[in-house]
Amino acid sequence: MSQTTVLVDFIAKKEEDFISKVHNFESKIDNYVPILALDEAKITSLKAHLKAYVDACNRKNALHAEARAATQTCNELLNPLTKEIRVTKKDIQMSPNCSPAVIVDLGMDNTKRVIDVDIDFPTLSTKSVAGFPQVKYTKGPYSGIRLTCVINNGEKEYQETVTQHYYNDTFPRINPQVPETRVYTAYFMKKGKIVGQRSKPVTFILEPI
Repeated sequence: MSQTTVLVDFIAKKEEDFISKVHNFESKIDNYVPILALDEAKITSLKAHLKAYVDACNRKNALHAEARAATQTCNELLNPLTKEIRVTKKDIQMSPNCSPAVIVDLGMDNTKRVIDVDIDFPTLSTKSVAGFPQVKYTKGPYSGIRLTCVINNGEKEYQETVTQHYYNDTFPRINPQVPETRVYTAYFMKKGKIVGQRSKPVTFILEPI
């Protein structure tokens, strides 16, 4: 087995690692100031800047947590609210005094959107679900997508016809002990035929197990 050595900078790239080093530095530097004849003013200034950074990161992380909680609350409220709105629309339409103009005025009218099938293409997104890639797209008026996955720049390739709005990719890994790159593209399908243009590629990296 051949090996090589690379230099790892002491400034940590990950936020949590950087902050861990900050706490270590802050807890020990005062002991070294007299021993190393360091400028106390400079060290005090550095410690103030370190504290400002850590405080800002903590505020950011708290806001992210709050935003995630708020997003979850919105999602939980949306489905029952949508049902309630639809029931209200039916009640309005049952009134003898209701006209199409009333529905339009209330913003409850359905509209039509023209889609040029020849130039349309899926917009793919990926996320990890139980350690596997999940590919999602908006199905719209189509019957599904023809999904292509290229592994490690062409080491393997496979295709799937997807009729749901998502696809859980459980295709076996080439080597679970090394990272694996999967690049997905897709075409829309309508009445069993491929239509439109190919999607932009999205990449998912499977980490080693």
